[in-house]
This record gives sequence, C-alpha cells and structure tokens, in this order.
Amino acid sequence: MKLYFTDTAIADLDSIYFWREMPTAKKTLQTILEEIKILRNFPDIAPVDPMFNEETKTIRSLVVAKGLYRVLYYIENNYVYISRIWDCRMNPNKIKID
Repeated sequence: MKLYFTDTAIADLDSIYFWREMPTAKKTLQTILEEIKILRNFPDIAPVDPMFNEETKTIRSLVVAKGLYRVLYYIENNYVYISRIWDCRMNPNKIKID
C-alpha cells in the first residue's frame, strides 16, 4: 500500500511542528511519521472509528506518539489516505474529514 497525505493532514503536521517547542517539535513529527509507516504493510491495523459513522468512507483511527495523536485515515484503491492527524487534547467535535 502507498501512503497519501491529504492537504489537511499536511496542514495538521505543520500545526504540530509550529505549536511545539524545538527540538520537541522535530522529534514529535519524526515519531508520528515513523509510526504511520506501519499502515503500508498493515492498513487494517487500526479500528474503525465510530465517531465517523456518518462519513461515506470507513475512517480508521491509529493512536500514535504515546497516545497524544490520532491518525485518521481511510483505504481506497491500494492507497492509505491520511486524512487528519489530530491532537487528542483538542475538541473532537471540530474534526472534519477530507
């Protein structure tokens, strides 16, 4: 499987980088990106997220970086689309999926 980051997911990564202090920001991003790599070989590893049952796509949620972030993604045509990288300390009602 190939990984594809949506524009929103890239913006999420930018936000994480700019809101954290150096060198913590760089280490946090490296950790998140490293843990996301597992989806290439095991795309179904994360459970379907019931919070997004209303979506037309089946959204899965992978918890990364010691539980601080959730990677929201869906699988389509041999691609894993990384839709959002959400800070678990944020209000979940504000999450919108691409």
